[in-house]
Amino acid sequence: MYSQDYDNSLFDLDIECISALSTLEYIDFKSEDVTISILDLIKKCITESKGSYSGIYIPNVYSEPLSGLTISCGNFIDEDGKPENLKTCLEEVCKFLN
Repeated sequence: MYSQDYDNSLFDLDIECISALSTLEYIDFKSEDVTISILDLIKKCITESKGSYSGIYIPNVYSEPLSGLTISCGNFIDEDGKPENLKTCLEEVCKFLN
C-alpha cells in the first residue's frame, strides 16, 4: 500500500523489479533426452521464463554452430540426481559464448 501527503515536494520512490530471466533460479532443468543442443537450451530457458520477449537475436556467427553443438544433459544434474536450476544452466552456456 502506498500513501503520500498532497504537497508539491519532490521525493524518491524506490520500486523493486525482477527480470523474467531471473525467475529461472526457481525452475529445475528437465530433459528426457541424453543430449541437448546449446541453441535448444537457450530457447528452453527463454520459454520457461515466461517473459514477453518478441525475439532472440543471435549473431550470425553463432546461429549455425549453436544448433549443431550438443551437450550432455547429465552435466546439469549433480551426483545426487538433483537437477541444476535453469539460471545456472544459462550462465554456464554464456561462459562458453564469452
